[in-house]
Amino acid sequence: MDRLNTEFVTLYREAKFVEYLEKQAVLPAPGTPAEFLQFLKHDRQDAEFLIRISNQSREDYKPQ
Repeated sequence: MDRLNTEFVTLYREAKFVEYLEKQAVLPAPGTPAEFLQFLKHDRQDAEFLIRISNQSREDYKPQ
């Protein structure tokens, strides 16, 4: 896992690759494996929230 992370961080620091990502509307955000795990947990929570509110009628929706 650490080696894979090292390779990604190296790639995300290459100017040509960053330029490519920006053209795709992607912001590079390399980090540690622990930071990536935290991102995935938060992303999963956000997805679950969107799924929950998508199953409600419009009248039941109350922004948080």
